[in-house]
Amino acid sequence: MKFTALSGMILTKPNPSLGRPMTSDLPTDPIKKLITIMMRLRSPQGCPWDRLQSPDSLKPYLLEEAYEVLAVLGSEQTDDIRDELGDLLLQIVFLAEIHRERGDFDFDEIAESICAKLIRRHPHVFADIEENDLTSLDRQWDAIKRSESGNNDNSALANLPENLPALLQAQKSSVKVARVGFDWPDADSVLAQLEDEIRELRDAIRSDRPEEVRAEIGDILFTVTNLARHLGQDAETALLEMNSRFRKRFQIMERIAREQGQDLEQLSIDDLNVLWQQAKAVNRE
Repeated sequence: MKFTALSGMILTKPNPSLGRPMTSDLPTDPIKKLITIMMRLRSPQGCPWDRLQSPDSLKPYLLEEAYEVLAVLGSEQTDDIRDELGDLLLQIVFLAEIHRERGDFDFDEIAESICAKLIRRHPHVFADIEENDLTSLDRQWDAIKRSESGNNDNSALANLPENLPALLQAQKSSVKVARVGFDWPDADSVLAQLEDEIRELRDAIRSDRPEEVRAEIGDILFTVTNLARHLGQDAETALLEMNSRFRKRFQIMERIAREQGQDLEQLSIDDLNVLWQQAKAVNRE
């Protein structure tokens, strides 16, 4: 977490008359210790930066930490995974403490809430309901979610958050409508649809219709997301991994160019492509 300047806010120093908190009296239970540390950081004798934070100011940090977890998940860097999960947990504890101070709820109530939800949404585990088919379990999950929300809208997309990132929203919406049978029969059918969408994009480009170009690009992205689903792949993970590969390979290109005394900006596209192929040969992961 970075200590950034907050416009229009004044950082006040801790009050020394209140005494400096000691670490020797912290609880031994790790979760209780973390909660206690956060309470002290937010206290009058705590950290000025931490005391200034609000749910709104923590939003970018919450998002950043979530993406940093995604960046290391699936790797062999278990220490990094542990540390990044800790950073993400800190954001939850931070937000819980702010709401506790406001009298809304505390960390224990957050934990109780999710425990109750898990039990409620798994009647096939915690109640006498026999459901072993994954499709039936998905439908059961959605039905329970609708009953919890009190939403009388029976649309398959009724509970889909509109503020999800676009790629994730495409994935979730396609999964939900597929459960009611609105889906391609197989991956080959999705590939055929993708080819149609690409042809329509070419037509829109030739006709110089910017709005249609944007719409067709959207159609292609949505179709690719469905293709990933039919192939048993997660589109978000695939794109994250591609971004990582591209970054590594481009940095290798830069290194090779420096070693050869070349400036990328002065090279032709053909020369850049040669460097790119060299970088791919070095980094094939």
